[in-house]
Amino acid sequence: MKRTPTVGGVLVLAMAGALWVAAPVSATGSEGCTPGYWKNHPSSWAASGLTPSQTVESVFNVPGSLPPYGDATLLQALAFKGGPDRAGAARILLRAATAGLLNLSNPTIDYGGTLAMFKSRTNAALASGSRARMINLATEFDNRNNQGNCPLN
Repeated sequence: MKRTPTVGGVLVLAMAGALWVAAPVSATGSEGCTPGYWKNHPSSWAASGLTPSQTVESVFNVPGSLPPYGDATLLQALAFKGGPDRAGAARILLRAATAGLLNLSNPTIDYGGTLAMFKSRTNAALASGSRARMINLATEFDNRNNQGNCPLN
């Protein structure tokens, strides 16, 4: 694998003509709020420009190969439970990604990264159909959602 320079603060990896975009070099901030916080505090959503009744599909691209999780609301996604298959991994990712999206979209929270890269990485993991890739990204987002203290508490 050949490591190329960063482009716009994003580490780019290339292998045999394929291109993967890794995490933004300065992706992490110092704060985050958990899915549980967002699920129990829908009044805190206003600053993010998102609403609890907004659908998952309105912000993420859920492939047709997965159950219709895109029809769920963002609030419902925060309560998704996992499972041992690809669908379970997608639910785990969508729960963590929804909280991350709310963190990243809220100007009070130092979550780090860019909205475009966050959505792109989530969509790519879902599209890959790889349980491991979805779980790895969900773990990264979960770690970021639990970093520091939630400044909205």
